[in-house]
Amino acid sequence: MTQNAEHFKESGYEPVEQNVGKKNKKFEKLGLKKSMRNVFSKIAEHRPRRGLLEKIEEIRQGLQVDLDMQQRIIKKLHISMQRGLEENTGRNCDDGREDALSMFLSYVTSRPHAKTVVGKECLSMDLGGTYLRISHVKFNAHDGGQFKDEYEIKQEKYKITDEAKTATLFEWVAEQVEEFMETKAIGQIEKDVCIPCGFTFSFPTDQTAIDKGILRLWCKGFAVPDIEGKRDVVELTQSEMDKRGVKVKIVALLNDTVATMVASTYFHSRTAMCTIFGTGNNASYWEKIKDIPKYTPPDKNSGARVGGNDSSNSSGGASDDEMAINIEWGAFDNLREVLPYTNYDNDINRRSPPIGLQVLEKMVAGLYLGEVVRVILVDLIDHKLLFSHQGNDFMSLRRFFREEYSFDTALISVIVADDSEDLEDVADIIAPELPDHVNITQLDLLIIKYICLLTSIRSASLSAAMVAGVLLFRNKHESLVPTVLSDDPNQNIVVVGVEGSAYDLPGFSQFLSASTNSLLSYNNVKFKAVFEFVQNASILGSAIVALMTSSA
Repeated sequence: MTQNAEHFKESGYEPVEQNVGKKNKKFEKLGLKKSMRNVFSKIAEHRPRRGLLEKIEEIRQGLQVDLDMQQRIIKKLHISMQRGLEENTGRNCDDGREDALSMFLSYVTSRPHAKTVVGKECLSMDLGGTYLRISHVKFNAHDGGQFKDEYEIKQEKYKITDEAKTATLFEWVAEQVEEFMETKAIGQIEKDVCIPCGFTFSFPTDQTAIDKGILRLWCKGFAVPDIEGKRDVVELTQSEMDKRGVKVKIVALLNDTVATMVASTYFHSRTAMCTIFGTGNNASYWEKIKDIPKYTPPDKNSGARVGGNDSSNSSGGASDDEMAINIEWGAFDNLREVLPYTNYDNDINRRSPPIGLQVLEKMVAGLYLGEVVRVILVDLIDHKLLFSHQGNDFMSLRRFFREEYSFDTALISVIVADDSEDLEDVADIIAPELPDHVNITQLDLLIIKYICLLTSIRSASLSAAMVAGVLLFRNKHESLVPTVLSDDPNQNIVVVGVEGSAYDLPGFSQFLSASTNSLLSYNNVKFKAVFEFVQNASILGSAIVALMTSSA
């Protein structure tokens, strides 16, 4: 598939991020696992050539995540999180503790409160894996719900160039900010006034203050040299903006998961954690400061953190003795001890930077899901089990499917949701992309859909184990809900904030919620996790912290 997501949008096939609320009703009723079983039955009815059923069963077993595996994942996750809270570790550690997660400190030590931001405005930048979003944000009256009239956003989205990803990133960011400031109306903020800005930076960064952070590791295809472990990304960006005379001051640096959690907490006071299913995959959560051994509180007048001990700044659900922790769970189990690591994963891992690292992320994140499907399809073609009917040129098929990352994750949405008898949508996607002389059968379409379903189920199952694991870890330190359960069911829930286009894969959110809550119940906790998708979360969270910092 040489067509990318933009092409599919033009052709009527919208990328994942455009599909909110448009999922197939029949599929929603079936769910991922029932749909998978139905497709397998249809494959068997075709009486396929010898070896096909055995091969796809082998693939299914390799990708399977059962309850025992989820429990092993949770156990190791707790060990890795605790070690990360005790010491600064992660990549390049040479102390034999490679299984420790980074657990980066955010220096956000106060939950947001409306009085801090209402009536104020600022700039927000969100640098992700594909786009830079620059927004002017103004907060209106807060009524305790997630309503669009509570804030105003003027936003521009810029596609990050390949040159920026590998060489000129910070110069490029400053250029886009300069253009935004020149072309967008900035409301009541005078143009000669330096505007406070929150900077969401979606890469592993070791922060030493709310506005300082050293990049630990490039991922998502970025590889700007001489930055990792050496340079402060705020200083680099601010310096380039200052050179251009841009009246913007970065006052807060946030990982995208922390920003999303802050926004989720602003709208849902019972937020305990958040996770992002986008180009990459990561999570953050609120941890008690007393349970973070590696944290040394700075002098309260140093400006190194946001928050304090004034309980009036809390929006409910917890006091101000917490800190938002960026887990960086994409690097979980880099030693590959508990994850369902297959030859397909190894193929992707050894040629996708950072090589050998971010093992979990490469199994569940949007950037990689389509690639997992592609390498499995290549294997089936090589075994003459896909497009196997007489007359097809296997060498042409191999060459075509060898193009790395050519199977966009956006295609999985369309394929999985197609429950028509003849799989029209699947055929419309696949057939035009094949060489002219290649015929495609109903069996081929069923096989492709089955592989997409397997990949989606594995991603959701692993994500559920991770979410449940984080909630169980935090609950061990202090109960996330009242010890005596209330008659009000709303008091017996915790909220998991969510953002990211991969979350909208058909059936993904339902499977994730059901599996997470099954794990919580299995581990004898009495609360339920409710997943809340937060629109514009990273932009809003970044803006909220910027205003909290400016008013501190």
